[in-house]
Amino acid sequence: MNTVTESISGSGTDELPILQAAQRLDGPKDGTGIGSMAADGVVDGWASEYLVAKGDPADREALLEAFRFGVRADGWSAGKSFVETEPQLRSEWSSQKNRLPWEAVRDAAWAGFDRARDRRG
Repeated sequence: MNTVTESISGSGTDELPILQAAQRLDGPKDGTGIGSMAADGVVDGWASEYLVAKGDPADREALLEAFRFGVRADGWSAGKSFVETEPQLRSEWSSQKNRLPWEAVRDAAWAGFDRARDRRG
């Protein structure tokens, strides 16, 4: 089981499952996930797991970027689902030059969004 070491109660160091630790983080408790609070290394680990499941595709870097984008988007989506937020996400993604089209990265962005929302380590 994944755990983090923390000292919340002031009584020393306790090992807590990541889910419990995430629930104790300061921030909104409205179901928006931890996208804006997840460390880059954690997000990169999630993205690598996603890509391994995809068979390490040729457009790996673009899909990594889209996955990270989805994770971060979860942090500012204010409790909306991916489908509700998708028009904004598509617009934001498409506003940057030299990116693959939204249709090519949509699944990776959605996977990142859901991964952050899931709150599992």
